[in-house]
Amino acid sequence: MSERIDYNKIRLNDPKYKNFEKTHTAGSDDITVDVYRLHELTQGYPVESVPVSELEEQLDHPCWTDSLGDYVSPRTVIDVMVAKGPEKAKAEYPNLARHIEKIQEADRSYPIYLHDEIIIDGSHRLAQVNYNKLAGILDQNFMTVKRINRIPPSALIHEDR
Repeated sequence: MSERIDYNKIRLNDPKYKNFEKTHTAGSDDITVDVYRLHELTQGYPVESVPVSELEEQLDHPCWTDSLGDYVSPRTVIDVMVAKGPEKAKAEYPNLARHIEKIQEADRSYPIYLHDEIIIDGSHRLAQVNYNKLAGILDQNFMTVKRINRIPPSALIHEDR
């Protein structure tokens, strides 16, 4: 049996991940997923190239929470960044600053993870591409994705944990 990788320890000791929380979860009404564990368990899954236009609709879904706990869509954050510029947007909308920073620092070398065609992980990466396009920065038209048909049970977070 291989030794389990402690992604939290790696991230906490690596300055590249200084803004990451210790845990990262995603979910919907019926499931919550440990995203770092999902990454570990799906390392061998194939990736494919998908047009950004096929994913952009998901930017309209209010899947993030701001610092006040209110739901906000990635599109709302992108629109503020385009209208004000990232730095001014962070100053004028401090409740969105964390997401603006995550969009700016998103590492697109990782694929977007989809489950039932819904983004489980990667919305900040997709938002970065969309922001760059709207800001007139030459960027990419395709992104890599991993389609997860079944979430591995050990990546699920249960209420009794």
